Amino acid sequence: MKTNKWLTFLIITCLFLATGLFSCSDHTLPGSVSFGVCTDVHNDLIPDGVARLTAFIEEMNRSDVDFIIQLGDFCRPYPANDTFLSTWNSFEGPAYHVLGNHDMDGG
Repeated sequence: MKTNKWLTFLIITCLFLATGLFSCSDHTLPGSVSFGVCTDVHNDLIPDGVARLTAFIEEMNRSDVDFIIQLGDFCRPYPANDTFLSTWNSFEGPAYHVLGNHDMDGG
């Protein structure tokens, strides 16, 4: 019987995610990892970017996650975004970035 590679991939991925979600749901378990993810904040396009990012950072600090990551379309490289970046940098642990297609617009 020929196995469909995409079906096998989907099943393995679902099992991996389910195992990861259940094993990481309690941050007190030995070896567990918790993290926060945000994406598409679009600070330059949506007016309440600082407020939304502040709420995220405050919750992540309160939740004592191991790290945070933003997945792109965060803000453009303009001096006007220094306050926004300071908010991101107020996280009390490691913070990572992935560049989005709009992060380099005009800069």
